Amino acid sequence: MSPEAPLLSLRDVSLTRADGGAVLRDISFDMAPGEVLAVVGESGSGKSQLLLSLLGLAMPGATLAGSILFRGQQLVGAGEPALRALRGNRIAMLFQDPKTALNPCLTIRAQLQEVLRDRRGLDRAALNSRLVEALRAVDMPDPEQMLRQYPHELSGGMRQRVMLAMAVLVEPDLLLADEPTTALDVTTQAKVLDLMLSLRQRMGMGILLVTHDLGVVARMAGRALVLRHGRIVEQGDTATLLTSPASDYGAELLGAVQRLEQGVKQGLKYGNGAA
Repeated sequence: MSPEAPLLSLRDVSLTRADGGAVLRDISFDMAPGEVLAVVGESGSGKSQLLLSLLGLAMPGATLAGSILFRGQQLVGAGEPALRALRGNRIAMLFQDPKTALNPCLTIRAQLQEVLRDRRGLDRAALNSRLVEALRAVDMPDPEQMLRQYPHELSGGMRQRVMLAMAVLVEPDLLLADEPTTALDVTTQAKVLDLMLSLRQRMGMGILLVTHDLGVVARMAGRALVLRHGRIVEQGDTATLLTSPASDYGAELLGAVQRLEQGVKQGLKYGNGAA
């Protein structure tokens, strides 16, 4: 493949539930290597199912149709062995709530080690060094101590950093991020987003980011697509989407954010809800 070829290319992708209901309808877009592309939409628009479909993990009984090319490899209809080779290796996933994604019964060390499927040639010291290096890459304090801890002993921001460390270990071509900062406070959210951008620059990975937060879109993505009822109603550069959206629904989203910001400012002005 040429260097200019898309990292990810979707054409007429549809996902239909077992009862015949449409989840995704005729989704088509390209994503360049190293690009950050945001998928925006309200709850139930199909954002998360789009990400899961890329991994062959769509809802049970659903039918996936169309074409999904990842680095030229067709994922629609690919067998489980081929998809398993991609998951957590060339394509990594960052979930909304890492507490549910991490195993509460295993230490952070054990879970990071599981990510390294092929450890041949790594002695215990070399393996420990890689794990510590991965945690340092995501600015985790005291990595040696962190490896001995369990997920419930960490804050939400630290658990999300552990998930990012897993991506560092496998150095994926594509990171799928499903509302990765929704459960975090504003300060921690900013730190995690900055870490994602830093890792993207260092590793050259693309990021497909699902969010309902237009502030996160503005901070992270050069392009965005707007999803509604499983269809793309608008896609283009982020600046245009956030200033002069082409679709009525895009304008509604922008207007809702502006009204929320005005409400917060009014609340602060009059002391409403102040802690």
